[in-house]
Amino acid sequence: MPADFGPATIERYEDAVLTPARFVHTVESVTNRARSLLRRLPGRTPPPGATHQTRVVGAVYSAGRLVPASQRDPFPDVAPADPLSLGRIPKGPEGISGTWLYGGHWMGQFGHFLLETLSALWPDPARERVTGLLFHLWPSDEYAIPPLEWQRWLIDQAGWRVPIRIVAGSTVKVDDLLVPTRAYRLHRGALPQARAVWDRIAPEQPADTAVFLSRSRLRGDTRQAPNDAFLDEALAAAGCQVVHPQELTIQEQVAAVSRARTLIGVSGSQLHLSMFARSCSNVIELGDRRLPTLPIFEQISIAEARGQQHHFVPLLTDPSGRDIRTTIDRVLALGI
Repeated sequence: MPADFGPATIERYEDAVLTPARFVHTVESVTNRARSLLRRLPGRTPPPGATHQTRVVGAVYSAGRLVPASQRDPFPDVAPADPLSLGRIPKGPEGISGTWLYGGHWMGQFGHFLLETLSALWPDPARERVTGLLFHLWPSDEYAIPPLEWQRWLIDQAGWRVPIRIVAGSTVKVDDLLVPTRAYRLHRGALPQARAVWDRIAPEQPADTAVFLSRSRLRGDTRQAPNDAFLDEALAAAGCQVVHPQELTIQEQVAAVSRARTLIGVSGSQLHLSMFARSCSNVIELGDRRLPTLPIFEQISIAEARGQQHHFVPLLTDPSGRDIRTTIDRVLALGI
């Protein structure tokens, strides 16, 4: 557990108020992604060469005071900017009756949903009997409402077969709200509670297969390296089952990685499926164009939380774009 996390708790609030999430910004020195987010905001397009940081608001308030546990942790490009006091509550907010579990931010992007949204549902469903699950919509993910089939299946498998409400553009007031500690925090790591959610989802079956999660058929993949298709062929010849996750249902994806003795994949969201692999598994991460010589921190933290052996093979290139032979040799040296 990261030293600065503290213990996981569940806080309870009556008549909690949820304010809608939206992006704002301040002038700071950050990356191009912040500027791309700002372009979605009317009148907020930064001039060429300007540096900005995106700020997000939208949190839980109790008796007019901010509930810090409801905020997403600061991230290099995005940081919370919720006021400590709510001030005047808009007249006639929508009322939601019953007891609800707050699941943090509803992320539409696959990897962020697995890491952040799903892990927030760590409380025991048998103990915390609730009317439903309540989320803030992450402001750039309007396409994620209503829950997609793969998202609903994962939440069901985590034990929460209850209604889902996603707060988007209006303020709501909830009779009784449970706010758990967020079990996964980007670039900081995972609490043991995150693993508890992943364990509830992964089926129990023998881990006896070498599986390669291929990106070679992903359409519009800007991080794809030349010769990735040859990587499929070479790993298949070495005895790996080559899987193209985007062509499978989420059930089939989880089943494939849960039986992997060795799980191999290129850095990114697909390999985050390793959270459903067994603790005895070896995870081999291959570098991509984004970070050719360094592993993704999130991949390391998943392996640490699961107790897996994590290995990294850098993006090895030759004049054709990817040095397939050397890559395969390094993978085989790690053992599959």
